[in-house]
Amino acid sequence: MDFKQFKKRSAIIIYGIFGFIVAIIFIRILLKALGANPDANFVVFWYDLSYFFVGIFDGIYPNIAPESSNLVIELYSIVAMLFYMLLSFLTSKSINSVADSSALRVIQNIVDALFKFAEFLLITRFIFKITSASTASTFVEFIYSVSALVYEPFRNIFPTIKVENFNIVFETSTLLAIIVIIIFDIITEGIIEKLMDTDEPKEQSMNNNSGFAMAAQAPQQQQPHTQPANITINIPQPQAQPAQQPIIDNRTVQVYPSGNYPGQGQNHLEGQRPAPDLQLPGNNAQTPVFGQNASRNPNQGA
Repeated sequence: MDFKQFKKRSAIIIYGIFGFIVAIIFIRILLKALGANPDANFVVFWYDLSYFFVGIFDGIYPNIAPESSNLVIELYSIVAMLFYMLLSFLTSKSINSVADSSALRVIQNIVDALFKFAEFLLITRFIFKITSASTASTFVEFIYSVSALVYEPFRNIFPTIKVENFNIVFETSTLLAIIVIIIFDIITEGIIEKLMDTDEPKEQSMNNNSGFAMAAQAPQQQQPHTQPANITINIPQPQAQPAQQPIIDNRTVQVYPSGNYPGQGQNHLEGQRPAPDLQLPGNNAQTPVFGQNASRNPNQGA
């Protein structure tokens, strides 16, 4: 069984048992406070059943019972209920202290449980002394006798303050013992926590090294070779515009000057140009009109 599961199940069982006891005592307190008929069968049965758990607390404090009514407030039953609630916590912590995988954690839980038990005894003794609890109660005698083991080293360190009219005893030595126990509890817990913090990195490094070794020993699986897939990308081409057919002008223009000048009778359009000092005819020259009086070029073929 896993430690975590054991802790959960043990806590459920412990709190379940003590919760059942606390419920029985609570119903007894409720019946007493409401003034239930003590001759009823259920009430008699419940008082007998619950007295098994509260009997050792009987006589710690006197009951509060008004004379004009049947209401009874049993203070010792209230003390018993609080005691069982606290005892359930201490019992669960004590059992869980040994249910851990870490040795330092087990030591920490055991030491913490011992300190908590000593604190419980001293605090209960201090409260009983202040509230003048009756020593006729079995539970009070038990607390005084067991707490004396822790109280004796601190006895008579400080004087005890007594209030005679109210029978109140203020044990300053017990208060000092409580303070010292709490201080040692905190210091011890801090030391163990530091030791656990130094051990955790070592455990993590060992786990990491073991993980690396296992990864190195593990055979590497060969990846299957796959041929590259042919990827076709369609790039849109611009639409070609229809080529325009060139327009060719087949018309010819023929110019024939009138008059005699050098180069007459030669085709100037075929590369022969007149001399630079050529003087064109004056204004009296006849200007040819296309298609009317222009003479035919003799060099042009028929």
